[in-house]
Amino acid sequence: ADPGSQSGTIGLVLDAAGRLPVVREMRPGFPAANNGFIHLGDFLTQVDGASIEGRSFADVHTRIKGLPHSKISLTFMRAPKQQNGLHSALHLSQPRLFMVTLTRVDPRNQRHAPEVHRMLA
Repeated sequence: ADPGSQSGTIGLVLDAAGRLPVVREMRPGFPAANNGFIHLGDFLTQVDGASIEGRSFADVHTRIKGLPHSKISLTFMRAPKQQNGLHSALHLSQPRLFMVTLTRVDPRNQRHAPEVHRMLA
């Protein structure tokens, strides 16, 4: 069997944005979208407790890959909102860090199969 076919996914698409990858897309029906905490534009800062700042895109991809049904902890940074509104005035005046733990799934079993290119996890 091809070892690549054993790779689990969380359905997260990241873009290189300076020293930290930024969330560009979350595939519907996959763990990243289903958890409800990750937003487009969030910056990924850690994978399983290890900082990824300044690491190559390939290295980040390698750190996120894993077997289906295995868990991964990701730490994100959300920048403050710039528009006027309740949240920008109260809670998000400073960048906020948060961690989520997701379980990788087998993409072949998902209803909306992800594209392979640019897919990080």
